[in-house]
Amino acid sequence: MTHKHSIQRYRRWYARLLRLYPKAYRERFGEGMKQTFSDLLRERAEERGREIFVLALWMFVETFAGIVRENMRVIIMQNITAYRLAVGVAFAPAFLLVWFYGAVAEEGDSPGPIFLGAVAILVIGALIARLRPRGMTYALSATALAQALIALIEMIAWGQYLELSILNGFFIALWVGSAMLFRRASASGLDVERTV
Repeated sequence: MTHKHSIQRYRRWYARLLRLYPKAYRERFGEGMKQTFSDLLRERAEERGREIFVLALWMFVETFAGIVRENMRVIIMQNITAYRLAVGVAFAPAFLLVWFYGAVAEEGDSPGPIFLGAVAILVIGALIARLRPRGMTYALSATALAQALIALIEMIAWGQYLELSILNGFFIALWVGSAMLFRRASASGLDVERTV
């Protein structure tokens, strides 16, 4: 009878512990894990003179280690997604700027090489950072700042304030957005190893 009450108490505690798993994992495996936990404790209780506390404690420790591993896996996977998105958001505007510069240059109305200054800063920053998230955060921040300075120079030189502020504002927003995604990816420790 004592073992029956102990098993029920340990099962309640174990169910609470399982709440620490990520929701998707808990919904998929939680019921099976609770049942396995109860079955093992009952088997141990049926063995003559065997205490269930040690087994319950071992399973709590093992489950807690699994909870930590699973939560870390989810965090890393989310941040790898953020990293890949950040790369796309960073290099799409770079491609657009180069394409736009080429299209304008063909019409003979070239804005000059200063127009590609932000792309040059991005490329240099990416090489220095070796595409690691923390370094890319700084590289993209510097790129956004360079784009703002280039916009200011263009507006003064050409006298087209509205069009140039809208166009450059679009690119600045993309650079800043990418920097924020790289910062999020950096939070999980993806700087240790480059992931593309």
